[in-house]
Amino acid sequence: MKNKELEIITAVLSNLQPDHCLEWGAGFSTLYFTRMLKPSATWLSIEHDQAWYRAVADKNRNPQVKVVGVAANNTAFGEGEGTYDDFRDYVNYPTGSYDFILIDGRARKDCLKRAESLVADNGVVVVHDANRNEYFTDAGVFKHQLLLQDHRNRRGGIWVGSKQRDLNTLLDVDFHKQVWRYQSNIAAALFMK
Repeated sequence: MKNKELEIITAVLSNLQPDHCLEWGAGFSTLYFTRMLKPSATWLSIEHDQAWYRAVADKNRNPQVKVVGVAANNTAFGEGEGTYDDFRDYVNYPTGSYDFILIDGRARKDCLKRAESLVADNGVVVVHDANRNEYFTDAGVFKHQLLLQDHRNRRGGIWVGSKQRDLNTLLDVDFHKQVWRYQSNIAAALFMK
């Protein structure tokens, strides 16, 4: 995750102060962002790769954080994104209501669809590695959306959405757009001649 992506998620978490958080795709973000939680908050992180799940769970020292391993339904899905059929149990594992959802694992489009019914009306969903427009073709339930993409084709980028909450109450949207535009121009000048 790039600094410009970390800064957006940090701002959202700091200003939202969520009680219940969900993350599809455990990793270093699980350990990093959960340090920002208020003492009463909870964070559920779901990981499909059993070896990686164990590695993250072993490093977790935060009692507010629960890391669970939910194996792929189709273990031969390969290295790609995966489909709903490949990750049905992973996508459907969480229940309840969440104030903050971070999607940073497999089957992102299906996780986003599932997040529609899990996120509170004033809650926020963040999709990391959002440089894929196909994720957001059905995201109309989120009245407030911010999509920041850059020169990286299949990685990078971030999407933030909420059903009812104006994203400007959580982060300086114009500032972050300006930062991304500036960095994209630099990348284009340096790497895309």
